[in-house]
Amino acid sequence: MDEDEEGTDCGGEDCLACQGAACDADPGTPECEPDHSLCLSGYCNPVTCQCENPPEIGQSCAISGTCSPDNPCQDPYVCVDFDSSGDCACCCENDSHCPEGLVCDTSQDCGTEKGVCCGCSENSECGRNNVCDSTTHCCKSCQGQSNGTKCYVPGLPNDEGECCNGVCCYGQCEGGQCVNLCGNGRIDPGEECDGNELGGKTCEDFDDYTGGQLSCNPDCTFNFSDCEREEGPRIGEECNSDEDCFPPGTLPEKMIGAVCYNNKCIAFPKPEDLEIISSTLNKIKLKWRYQDPYSLATAFEIYEKGPTDTSFGSLTTCYLENFQCHPDMWGNFIFEKQGENYIFTKNGTFEKGQKYSYKIRAKKGTQTAYSDYSNEATGEIKGLIRCQSNDDCPLEAPCCRTDTHQCVIWDYCEGNCTEGGNCHPPEEKYALANFRVLSGEEMGACLFSVEPEQGRINDYVNLSGALFGNNGEVKFEDSSYHIEGNAGTPWSDEEITTSVPYGLNSGQGRVWVNPQGRRSSNKLPFKIILEEGSSGEECKLEGIAACSDGVDSCQTPFECLANDSNQDCRCCCNPNTPGQCGDLECYPNISPCDGNSRGLCCGCQSDSQCLSGGCGMLDPNHCCWPRPIIENRFPLAGSTVCRNPVVVVRFDQEMDRNSFNKENIIWKEVTPIKETNIEFDILIDDDNYGFSLYPKNCLLDPNHQYHLQIKGGSNGEGIRSVQGVSFQTQDWDFYTNDQICAIDRIEVSPEEEILYHLGDEKAFSAVAYSSENIPVCVDEFNWSSSNTNIAEITTPGLIATATAKEKGEVTITASHSGKSGNASLTVAPSGPQVIEQKGCEVCGMGGQSPSPFKNSTDACRNAAIVAQFNQEIESSSLANKFLVYQCDGESFDNLDCHTPVNGRRKLNFTFLATFIPNSPLAPNTFYKAVLKSGDNGIKNTNGYPLDGNFNNKDDGSPADDYVWYFKTSSEENCLLDKVCVEPNDIKITHSSNQTFRGEIYAENCNRIGPANYDWQWSLESIEPWIFSDVANIQQLPQEWKAVVNSVGLGEV
Repeated sequence: MDEDEEGTDCGGEDCLACQGAACDADPGTPECEPDHSLCLSGYCNPVTCQCENPPEIGQSCAISGTCSPDNPCQDPYVCVDFDSSGDCACCCENDSHCPEGLVCDTSQDCGTEKGVCCGCSENSECGRNNVCDSTTHCCKSCQGQSNGTKCYVPGLPNDEGECCNGVCCYGQCEGGQCVNLCGNGRIDPGEECDGNELGGKTCEDFDDYTGGQLSCNPDCTFNFSDCEREEGPRIGEECNSDEDCFPPGTLPEKMIGAVCYNNKCIAFPKPEDLEIISSTLNKIKLKWRYQDPYSLATAFEIYEKGPTDTSFGSLTTCYLENFQCHPDMWGNFIFEKQGENYIFTKNGTFEKGQKYSYKIRAKKGTQTAYSDYSNEATGEIKGLIRCQSNDDCPLEAPCCRTDTHQCVIWDYCEGNCTEGGNCHPPEEKYALANFRVLSGEEMGACLFSVEPEQGRINDYVNLSGALFGNNGEVKFEDSSYHIEGNAGTPWSDEEITTSVPYGLNSGQGRVWVNPQGRRSSNKLPFKIILEEGSSGEECKLEGIAACSDGVDSCQTPFECLANDSNQDCRCCCNPNTPGQCGDLECYPNISPCDGNSRGLCCGCQSDSQCLSGGCGMLDPNHCCWPRPIIENRFPLAGSTVCRNPVVVVRFDQEMDRNSFNKENIIWKEVTPIKETNIEFDILIDDDNYGFSLYPKNCLLDPNHQYHLQIKGGSNGEGIRSVQGVSFQTQDWDFYTNDQICAIDRIEVSPEEEILYHLGDEKAFSAVAYSSENIPVCVDEFNWSSSNTNIAEITTPGLIATATAKEKGEVTITASHSGKSGNASLTVAPSGPQVIEQKGCEVCGMGGQSPSPFKNSTDACRNAAIVAQFNQEIESSSLANKFLVYQCDGESFDNLDCHTPVNGRRKLNFTFLATFIPNSPLAPNTFYKAVLKSGDNGIKNTNGYPLDGNFNNKDDGSPADDYVWYFKTSSEENCLLDKVCVEPNDIKITHSSNQTFRGEIYAENCNRIGPANYDWQWSLESIEPWIFSDVANIQQLPQEWKAVVNSVGLGEV
């Protein structure tokens, strides 16, 4: 029974479908009354045990076959029987069932002698979700009415809502869907609560809380700020670790509000007075105060809720040791301290009018204890047209004029700017005509421009100016005023190329030229970007052989570790250091973290388990990998392009091409009235690093705004890398002008390609460019091959496929509008190659090849020496070209192999070369096997010689000979371990036959000669219901062979 019920307990099986659910109903037990109180304004469906809205006019109101005494109908109708069958509906029986002023008209169809309320003139007279029929002046259900019909909704302006697909909207109806529902006082799909409507929930319904007052946030999510937690931290008790300050079994992420300090549990202070002090189109700046007398905190976790988010998500963690934030893949975060206040800046591109909310908490250690969250702060993005302070201005124009409220550089402040942040006068006054330094009669170097204006360690930087001299040093200063220098190569009087030196901290800095024997130049802004390496990424600085622990080091938990040669430095975990991967395991020798002392954190099931990057949901080992980022894109955000552009997106790593689809790529035309989806084709790059989007008809509307969204997500959702790590969603807008770009040139890729086998295919793609180097959209290209006998072109369009026909070279051409581009294709068929596979676990894979395997030391003395090819071999070419020698020597490094071994050579199934020695091989002896190539060597059926060195070229003998060595064991003979039948699976036509062969493998996968064993062959029908004969079998004189003859249809 519920707490508000008295009398008989109708629990157990007697409560039917609703036992233990949100309501109780059992008409068979009079003492058990239905309890609809938990369903709030609705009622509980006794079949589904779900809370629903009350039925409307004429709809069934029966509960378990009878009319409900609790009247689930919408006001003012009642649930009444309308015939002897017991059918029930929401109708009226008399005028008392109607609102004041209306009458019950039983001539209206609502069951036998039951009716509806009539005499209305307005919808509000008919009750919730009902409308007044303008013809009959009777009330009827809103359900089934067309969009735009107004229906009565208490609490909305004018007490009216809009009928949307037969549902009375408590918000607005747009395109047949109810939208903007939050704030209407009822819980709609996607909402946790609405106003005072909490859905019957209390703080006790959630694991983390035991009491208190639950409330609802303005975004219709639960607010737990006044809820009381489970057993709280044990403030004041003795402790040896943070864990001692919480109840036993408390998970690390729930160790909130206390830490262990000097063997006492003390309160862990939370950040206070969080506020957004700037929210512009390219910057959001937070400020908070934090008093931490015992220096408990090691970092701050920052949580963000964007305009499309329904709840807060982790944005980044900013560390107090070095004032760096991770993750920060774009280098957009700046974290600093100003007095008692902490300042966090997120640079980026934000949409005017959108709202962003933040909350933060302090953190101690990597995963030990947390403070409570700060207050939440919300800010709306403001445009830069009118600034209020310097914080509203971008780095390019950092000063806000107090008179015009315009963002300018200092030179244009004219005394109307307040110094602060990046807005300050230069250290020296420069002549504005040429920016050269004036100091008495001496003229110093002059720095005009820096390109680019930001960079990472070792990135190249180009400086332009005058009076640089012949040599000197380029100086870089970081945000903490630390200075490092670097030489310039080349260095001229007006141009210098240098690179960002090691040892700088991230943030906004400056760069200048210090010529030898001359005054230094003026200083120009330069932003230093430092990115910690993620799993498997390089962490070695260029020119430094040993791994560096400084700049370009690695994200937690990965270390900068070298391979055995001490050359390749990667961000890897160390399998010999326990606990590096948290709940995961450090798998050794996972490329690119090769070797037994390097590896990756693997075994994840979600991104949250990877302390950096994301979980590879397509990786068989489920390792943590770096998140993909966009490395290059066109058009750029905010740019204006001609009407026929191609959208180009390139990522920093190979991607899962299946994720490049129209569910994850959204392109819309945006107008003040509506947004319209653009139809487009997706052309995926050959290397899977990116894609291009071609709009249908190749022409966009002039002078319009367009919005692009590249959707990502988490845990393998959205666009993802080839390992299955989700990309983080990005949006941007661009604009068109009224121009159509003309084609200036066409580029075909790949520029050069070689096909090594006849019948092989290669896809070529082409891109048209304007004279401004902008990709131009075309519907299709005209493709051609200079010699269709060598390579034939098929499937023309944006992509064409070339098929190798015969040996030679051709030019592949794509043309359009009088312009053309070319690529070179060489058809160079290669000869057969030896398949190398050591195992023999699965029959039908061809077994071990070569066998005994190369450099093995346990070869069977009774083994057959075998090599399997990837192409069919001309049988006559094998004669005397499969050679075996016995060797003298003690190791593979020093052998003398000149004693030939006699034996028989055979070619099985046109691709399996077998050498059977006439006598068992000697024990503990080295052997050399040679497959000869060249004009007189082993060839395929097309006459191309063996490619023994796997370079797809005809190098002749001995370069193309395939040679391997092995050593026999001391055992007498290897025993039979496994029998396979070759071919393993084959289909033949009726009335034909097929020869089968038995193959014997030892435990080490060596092939053993089959002649030393007795063989028996049999057939068994796979379809036992077929009684007619399918085939018969005939054993050959060589008992390990048999011929199967088809005599019917079926499978054996």
